[in-house]
Amino acid sequence: MDHGRADPVAAGRDANYLKRHPFEPDQVKQVIVRAATSAAFTVNNREMPDICLQHMIAVMMIDKTASFKAAHE
Repeated sequence: MDHGRADPVAAGRDANYLKRHPFEPDQVKQVIVRAATSAAFTVNNREMPDICLQHMIAVMMIDKTASFKAAHE
């Protein structure tokens, strides 16, 4: 995954990975996200869904993508 992007949530989402390795959400037992401490502080368990890493990872697994629209619904 590309951890060099300016968007801290981007550290945990890479829609291209999902295209290369398809799966169904019910197959997932665990998700491990590695991010810089500064990025984790910004996105960890936030109340605002569009900057909450946990929410965005769940949306990404269900929608099979991470879009601006999905982040802001």
